[in-house]
Amino acid sequence: MPICSHLEDYEAQFKLAEAAYRQCVRLVDAVMAEGPGNGRAQLVIKAIEDWRQLDERLRSLLVELVKNGRVRVPRRMTRPGPHRHGAGTQGSIICATCHRALPRLKYTDWQFAHNGVVTYRGRDFPVRQPVPR
Repeated sequence: MPICSHLEDYEAQFKLAEAAYRQCVRLVDAVMAEGPGNGRAQLVIKAIEDWRQLDERLRSLLVELVKNGRVRVPRRMTRPGPHRHGAGTQGSIICATCHRALPRLKYTDWQFAHNGVVTYRGRDFPVRQPVPR
């Protein structure tokens, strides 16, 4: 289902970032199940880097769309400081033309443990590489 006919550029970037995340998850699952041998560790590192770059482009595009008035975000998301991050996921990002809510990418497989270690589905991630926030 299309995101919004007014935001085809955002939809294309969203699909790329989503596909990169899925590829990353598939590769990490393989490493977790079979170990990092046979070049899997390097494939995971490359997949994570691809995912990070596409996620960063998606976020930059969203900022640009907000500045151009094509997308509206909850007011708290435009304020600097802790209010922006502490407000949870309430409110929708919407197309300014048709008011359709845009989907959000959620990276629920990844978390930061209490000690700052990156975990994948509750387990320490074996390849030391930062993940997108």
